Amino acid sequence: MNTIQPLRDLVLVKVDPVKEKTSSGLFIVEAWKSLPPTGTVIAVGPEVKSVAVGDRIQFERYASIILEDDERLCRETNIFGILNEKI
Repeated sequence: MNTIQPLRDLVLVKVDPVKEKTSSGLFIVEAWKSLPPTGTVIAVGPEVKSVAVGDRIQFERYASIILEDDERLCRETNIFGILNEKI
């Protein structure tokens, strides 16, 4: 796998796999699978101010470029927010 270094305001994201079931064993319906994807930032361009490498984010599905099955490149403006996971 070749990791690229994004330019300008681009963010490289490793996309989380789509879940088929919840942690409690319930099956997820198709409509829920079409929600905006989530993932972990693995590289950022020099103009990116809001996110950093390692942040978990949610971003627009159709405003990103698919590089590999689990990697996408999107603009910082297409990120909805940083996810704060609670245990």
